[in-house]
Amino acid sequence: MAPALCCTCRRTRNDFPRIACDAFIPLIAGSAPDSLIACAASLVTGEYSGRVADNMRLTVALGGSNAHWSYWTPASMFGAPAGYDSKTRNFSAEARLASETAPEGGFDWMAGVYASSLKKTAPHLFETPGAFRSATHADVEGNTAAVFGELGSRFAPKWRVAGALRYEHDRRRLDWLSQQSGRFDSDDDNIPDTTYDTIDRVSGLKVRDNVLLPRLTFEFRPDAQQFVWASVARGYKASGFNLYATSPSSAESPFAPEYGTTAELGYRIKGNADAWLLSATVFHTRLRDQQVVVVGSAGQTLVANAGCSHSQGVDFNATVRPTRQLDINAYAGFVRTVYDDYVNGNVNYAGRQFPNALRQTFGVAVNWRPASGWEAGMAWRHVGDSNLYPASTVTNRAYDLLDAHVSYRIDRWTVGFYGKNLGDKRYFTRAMNANSLVAAAPRSLNVRVSLDFRAWRRCTLAPPPCRPSPRSTAMSTWHWP
Repeated sequence: MAPALCCTCRRTRNDFPRIACDAFIPLIAGSAPDSLIACAASLVTGEYSGRVADNMRLTVALGGSNAHWSYWTPASMFGAPAGYDSKTRNFSAEARLASETAPEGGFDWMAGVYASSLKKTAPHLFETPGAFRSATHADVEGNTAAVFGELGSRFAPKWRVAGALRYEHDRRRLDWLSQQSGRFDSDDDNIPDTTYDTIDRVSGLKVRDNVLLPRLTFEFRPDAQQFVWASVARGYKASGFNLYATSPSSAESPFAPEYGTTAELGYRIKGNADAWLLSATVFHTRLRDQQVVVVGSAGQTLVANAGCSHSQGVDFNATVRPTRQLDINAYAGFVRTVYDDYVNGNVNYAGRQFPNALRQTFGVAVNWRPASGWEAGMAWRHVGDSNLYPASTVTNRAYDLLDAHVSYRIDRWTVGFYGKNLGDKRYFTRAMNANSLVAAAPRSLNVRVSLDFRAWRRCTLAPPPCRPSPRSTAMSTWHWP
């Protein structure tokens, strides 16, 4: 796995920019037995934030990423390879201009623009030598552009209301090639006796989405320690293509956008000097044209749209800081997700839980800074039962995960070690059927090396967030990064 590089440049109040770069290198990369699962990724992002007037702040974020994902299943007894090597490249830019916090009776505002580009190469091969070969190749190019804004009013003591709107345009273009060859039984004697070899193409297939995403928020602050909020927002996931289709009819049938409306109510209270914090959030989401994963007639993974569905749940979080060196955090979440209208083939999924949707999860994390430069932490998480996708009747039993890390900083350098799934728990990420399951990554140990240095007066390294690109594959909403 390639290291990931992340640099930031921030101009402080004293005009001393700060640059930080991190490299992440796995010591032991986990993979499923007898298979190859590997990912090489690089990431460069940057952010500039500064005042452009006495009461306005400009924030500009740029990001770029390049990923190479290899997934090859174990060879069967016939020596049949199956898998892919896909590549994805993404660039994004965002600029926001915002006013300062408004006084009582005043207004605050924010306006911005966003743009991104995407290129993805997605080949796939499944072959039984001498009997069957299926090879597909898909190239996708896309662009996203958005404008957004928010206007808030502190209309009464301790109260604020804000309305926001985002207009987004998404465009995708697909070039697809399929080569299918093999033998079939032409005379019903159970012996393949006739060869076939077909080549199909789809060129320049396009989809476009234009959406408006509104949001309304109410905030109430009874005092400096308490905060109550309620919001209603519309979310969206872009339409797209079935990259691993094996027939022209599937490749030429893009899936539709997914839309969701979420209502949320939350409460937070904290102690003096942030010695402790408690919070709770309840939510309800209704989805229309939900994008779901299905299995095609040839066993390929495809995306389709369900009619409608909903989810609802509650999250709890508690943090305690007994000393300045010790943080203890506990959390719990409970979610119910249900299809309301979804039929796939001859199966009616109405009333069933979403696949891979966790019914409950809870855990505890501890972070300790015993001495100058040292930091150590451990996190335990319990994950409840879930139904695996795409075969949603297969249950993934509850499991527990244990992670840990330790790091030491000296001058500008930080060296850390961290481990994931230290208990080497075995669980699954998907199921094609009851007998074909994909295992999650086993125990892994990694090292992280970080360099932090200060430049005098001017920042000359890297473009202007040390964070992923503002746009992700998740639903676009008004929850800003």
